[in-house]
Amino acid sequence: MKHILTGLKNFLLLILLCTIILVSINNVSTGMSTAVFFDGVCNFQYFSFYGFPVLIIISLQLAAMRCSTFAFNIFLIAFSVLLFAEMATLAFGPSVAQTPAIHQHAVNTGLGNILCTNSSMYWLIPLCWFISLTGAKHQVRIFCMTLVCYILWIVFTPMVNEMLKNWEAQETPVLSQTFNILTGADWMPAVAIGCFLLLFTLMVDLLENIFPEKQPQTAESTTDK
Repeated sequence: MKHILTGLKNFLLLILLCTIILVSINNVSTGMSTAVFFDGVCNFQYFSFYGFPVLIIISLQLAAMRCSTFAFNIFLIAFSVLLFAEMATLAFGPSVAQTPAIHQHAVNTGLGNILCTNSSMYWLIPLCWFISLTGAKHQVRIFCMTLVCYILWIVFTPMVNEMLKNWEAQETPVLSQTFNILTGADWMPAVAIGCFLLLFTLMVDLLENIFPEKQPQTAESTTDK
């Protein structure tokens, strides 16, 4: 009975979380206030077409296979990054939260501060983070690891940019192809470091699910033997 209730809870949370994500993606490019978000929920096109039934089937399958916690872990990592970015934006500004190169690229594309053009993100990101936290496993470990990786991203990006300047100063740069890739755009080093740290966090969580920590034997089970 407990497994059925847990599976039902995870199924409903997955539906809610994925609906918020799909509605946000559908409206974020045009600017999304709270009123626009709820209007998008009421008139969401995926409710009428094949997308939403497929979402229900996938969520049911994940809940039935007891894999929904792994999906919530991935969502928790993603929304923890967004939550840290939101808090850093409010505290220090978008240029610090995004690193200067990515922020400049965002400004050039008209997305200098996405929180200003999409005011509903102020509460949608914490809400999605809380929903992910409710369904995830090892929440404290994932939260702390993501926080450390985000801070490392902010700290390491200018260090790597300085290293690339020294690399460029060499007469015959070693691994010139790698150098050309990293210097192809100003935001490339920040994206490369961020992707590496994000993949590292995802791989640690994946290995944790594949090789779970062994539970210590209780005195009762030892006596039975």
